[in-house]
Amino acid sequence: MLTILSTNSDQQHALFSRSSNLDPWNIRPPQCRSRFLLLHPLPTFRPSVRRVHTLSSWLKMSEKDCSRRNSFCWNKLHSRILAFSMCLIILILVIIIVIWLLLRPTKPKFLLQDVSLYMLNLSAPNLLSSYLQITISSRNPNDRFGIYYDNLDTFAEYKHQQITAVAALPVGYQGHNDVEIWSQNLYGIDVSIAPFAADSITQEVNAGLLLIYVRLEGRLRWKVGSWISSHYHIYASCPALLTADNGKSGGRSSAYRFEQRTPCIVNI
Repeated sequence: MLTILSTNSDQQHALFSRSSNLDPWNIRPPQCRSRFLLLHPLPTFRPSVRRVHTLSSWLKMSEKDCSRRNSFCWNKLHSRILAFSMCLIILILVIIIVIWLLLRPTKPKFLLQDVSLYMLNLSAPNLLSSYLQITISSRNPNDRFGIYYDNLDTFAEYKHQQITAVAALPVGYQGHNDVEIWSQNLYGIDVSIAPFAADSITQEVNAGLLLIYVRLEGRLRWKVGSWISSHYHIYASCPALLTADNGKSGGRSSAYRFEQRTPCIVNI
């Protein structure tokens, strides 16, 4: 009987070993095993896949990575250079604007001090002859800027029509707050004017009043320290209201005199 039991035990042990190699959960009864598996599922194992790179594939990847890195570095360098250039340009512009606002030059002041009209003859067909003498003063109101007058011309105008020839005024350097006074004679012989201007000048002469304009045109340069600017065009318009002199100008029959000093309108 002991032998039968031993044989049975050996068979059971062999059966248990065979079944345990197949499924470690077979040690549990079937009704408990299914419930256990539902509550505690078996772990899943994923085998790790190792990539094997050959020398040619590694070289290709290295070249690609290097090209990407170089392009990124070049783009970053270009963006930094562009940002630095923009900042430098903005800084220079700000400095120029600040200096210009602090040292902004003021336009020169022109004053028409005297005008004497000694001759004014209107003949047919609409030809005007005139002779007048003018006196103009110029003042530089700047404390830091000097003015170089390269050329300055003057002439008389009536109803936006030039009635005398162009005469040049003395030019040169005008220092800070300096005043220059110029006198010039203006002539116009048989100057053709428009019919409406001839009718208007006849009416004003009969009324004893005459309004003409003395124009100035030229070029100047600003000077501050050792720096001299480029050329700027200057235009000045000086109105002159004249009244008949009634024979008080030494026997000249058509003499007119200037009423009062007038400031000129200056544009640069």
